[in-house]
Amino acid sequence: MCIALVVTFDGFPLGYEVFAGNIHDLRTPHTIVTAMEARHGMLGRVWITDRGMASAVNLAWLRQTGRRYIIGAPKSELKKFGSELAAATGWRMVHEGVEVKLARHPETDETVILCRSADRRSKEHAMHDKFSRRIEEALGRLAARIARSKKRLDPATLNRQIGRILQQNQRAAARFAVELEPDGCSAGFHLAVAYNTAFDDWAALSEGAYLLRSNITDWSDQQLWKASDDEVKATSKLSYCHPIRFMHPAYGKFAGRSLRSRAAESYQRGSQAYNNPSLCKVGAKRMRSRANTRMRPCASSVSSNSKRLV
Repeated sequence: MCIALVVTFDGFPLGYEVFAGNIHDLRTPHTIVTAMEARHGMLGRVWITDRGMASAVNLAWLRQTGRRYIIGAPKSELKKFGSELAAATGWRMVHEGVEVKLARHPETDETVILCRSADRRSKEHAMHDKFSRRIEEALGRLAARIARSKKRLDPATLNRQIGRILQQNQRAAARFAVELEPDGCSAGFHLAVAYNTAFDDWAALSEGAYLLRSNITDWSDQQLWKASDDEVKATSKLSYCHPIRFMHPAYGKFAGRSLRSRAAESYQRGSQAYNNPSLCKVGAKRMRSRANTRMRPCASSVSSNSKRLV
């Protein structure tokens, strides 16, 4: 399910519309934009979406039709702005723990908002460390097994095992270069592991960083970042502590109520839970309790089945 919100610059919601969620993100912007403008007007609108809708076709359509936007970009695009990230000048604190810097896109001449978050940096650093430790432990066990082997091992089988280890820990897989080097032991080779210093250098530079793309040229860096941040907060209230994800996008009703009324109730409850995390814990506990009740077999059916088996 996709929900389009109409909010003020300060993030106060004025209206919303519900759209089907069983459509690929790259195909939804045209439908959502035209429908929202027909119902709520198009004067002064700024369209803010996540990176799932940031295709070259969608951005070109928004620019050609004169619509203004702020849209998230894939993290892979950060490599185009490595020099800007590395430069210590030009950064400005717009919020506690958040710095932003404006740049120009080399291909489209858009305004690029480079952002660095201290919270994101610590989170991504911890994730890289966790997956690196998993890879090191798994490769250590594999190397010990190869060293203990009394017969020659099949290198194709071991390469598949190495690939599986790296695939299960993709966040840090590029940090390792693993090879089977021949030697005179019983297995016929040993495991050689090297560390990619380029991965560590880029991780130190890009951890906690993300970027936004916009065709707005008359806003400050703080205004651009704040508009995007308010959109994240407003949409998070819709899914915070409420099982809205259980709605099937192909149907318009859920539990006897319309999809629109269900979304409105979700927004109200999400707003309360956003300001009171304890409500989220209570809601999650109730959901787990209901799920266990549905899946637990009754005593009578178990006893009757047992009698039949006997």
